[in-house]
Amino acid sequence: MSDSISAHNKVGYKKNLLQNSNKHSAHPLQNHPQLPLLIDVLSRKEKHHLILVMDFSEKIQLAFLEAFAYYLTTHTPPFALNKMDFFYLDIRQNLFAEKQYQDIDRYSQEILDTQQQDKCTLLAINQISWLDNKNLLTSSIYNKLLHQLLHEQQGRIIVITNQHDYQTFLKKHTLPASFVNLTIVSPSAIEAFGILKFFRDELADFHQVIIPEEILSHAYELAQRYLNHTHALDQALLLLDSSAARTSQVEKGKTTSESKPLVTAATLANVLSNWTGISSAQLQQKIFKLPEFTKEMQQRLFGQDTAIATIGLALQQAHIALQEKSGPYCSFLFAGPAHVGKKTTGYNFAELLFKQPHTCFYANLHASTTATALANIKVRSNKDHRYHVLADVIHATPYAIIFFDNVENASTETLYALEELFSSGSLINQDGQYVDFHQTIIVLATTVGTEHIVELTQSAQNIEQSDAIDLMQLVLSEQHYHKKSNHPLSSEDIITTLTPILNQRLPSSLLHYLTIVPFFPLDKTASEKIIRIKLRNLAKRLDSQFGIEFSYAPEVIRYLIQETITKEGQQRFSQSIEKTVEQRVYSLVGQLLLTKIDERHRFTQLFLQLNDNGQLLRCEWLNTATTRQPA
Repeated sequence: MSDSISAHNKVGYKKNLLQNSNKHSAHPLQNHPQLPLLIDVLSRKEKHHLILVMDFSEKIQLAFLEAFAYYLTTHTPPFALNKMDFFYLDIRQNLFAEKQYQDIDRYSQEILDTQQQDKCTLLAINQISWLDNKNLLTSSIYNKLLHQLLHEQQGRIIVITNQHDYQTFLKKHTLPASFVNLTIVSPSAIEAFGILKFFRDELADFHQVIIPEEILSHAYELAQRYLNHTHALDQALLLLDSSAARTSQVEKGKTTSESKPLVTAATLANVLSNWTGISSAQLQQKIFKLPEFTKEMQQRLFGQDTAIATIGLALQQAHIALQEKSGPYCSFLFAGPAHVGKKTTGYNFAELLFKQPHTCFYANLHASTTATALANIKVRSNKDHRYHVLADVIHATPYAIIFFDNVENASTETLYALEELFSSGSLINQDGQYVDFHQTIIVLATTVGTEHIVELTQSAQNIEQSDAIDLMQLVLSEQHYHKKSNHPLSSEDIITTLTPILNQRLPSSLLHYLTIVPFFPLDKTASEKIIRIKLRNLAKRLDSQFGIEFSYAPEVIRYLIQETITKEGQQRFSQSIEKTVEQRVYSLVGQLLLTKIDERHRFTQLFLQLNDNGQLLRCEWLNTATTRQPA
């Protein structure tokens, strides 16, 4: 081999991969399952050129090629590859200056000069556009080299590309018959950890810090959960790089040449917090605290203890990750009446998990939603109430909570697409790109089964009334009383009886992937709590915006609760408590503010009560002390 070809030139875009491969004791990707497949293709007499589709950074792509070179030197190759040279030209990032064209030509000529009749020349490049014969280097020595390798029996070409560029190429061109495409799977967790160790010293030397081994796995776990599951290795390297840089920002005199600063888990969390907006304290929690989650949810969501318990257990299982999953982080089906807190639940556990309620996005499914458009569907942000493309949301916030409402109205095609999403953890958008949902929480919501759930609720209420009568009898007869459960069925029993009803509108194959969460009609206690919170929030707004004190009579609560109940005693599902308060209270207060706008400065108190016949609400200004219920 010519001595003029260096193992790694100064500008870093040419490398002889075999020259130093046998000097390494091992390579973290040496056992990658697809390395033998490369040998199978490259050793053929015909159709022996490769297109490797790798959705990794160029750093990891090169590491894969180095692992292949190591594999070649540590295994007996087939006859066709018995004698070979293996070169890599990094063309992709060096096509911007005329001098670089000249450098590429110069190194291409050196490779041409090394060719021998009894020796195979293997060249890896990262420029798929060369295959269309319309690139800037068509008449160059580089192009001559590629054409020679393409047509000579001893030549082999490996084209490195990513999924997006490959799909873009196929839309305009036909793959040459002599090429075989192979999509390289992501490194396993063990291989990823090995690669992080492989690059650790390089990062530590560059930043003059110490990177403990346990930090590597922690960085990978954080990258998987909060950055990008598919590209977790690349993201972990970036996280380590930035964390090492931040660690090196120490005041003079704090460290010596013998004592370098240490990259810590807290540093990783602080850097990631800046990237995601999630608090560093939240990122450092390694244990899902189910009791705390349950308590916090019960303070935000009323009358849905069964739903809270079911969600909490599912999140705990996902956090422990005892089983390997190919689908999203968690997948739920919220089933029950409208306006009982299903959407509010999504927003609330986004707040509890990430301290960011705006990580929950909402979309309403309908029959016109197509499978091909599912990744491009517009979802509404809870932060600014604007609509964003789902694929863009997942790219920016892979750990987002996506809430698909009215799933029973979705087309059959969309239901199949959802099933594929839950099965594989990904969708393909209109551009042919994969959208990774592995760290996303998906919530489907439906009102299917509402009548059955109402019947269960009535049964529970009847049992409670019966228990109350039995208790009085026991007290009078001085017998011992043992309190029964407040619901005749357990959570598992409820889901078991609900599933056949859901199957009438949704495929059982789809339900297989979902944790079914039943939601019940709001009882009077839950309704009262929600109404009090809404009146309290109204009082705060009136005070902050107008300096007005708002209060109400106790019977107002009973009146508003009654407005959500039908004559038959059932909750009016067509109208939410929020809508009731808006129609009965907000509009009344708003009208009073508008009609008395000229005199408003004379009054500082508003009082809400029932009118004289107790049929309607009445709101009036107060200028004297009056007995009232503070909001």
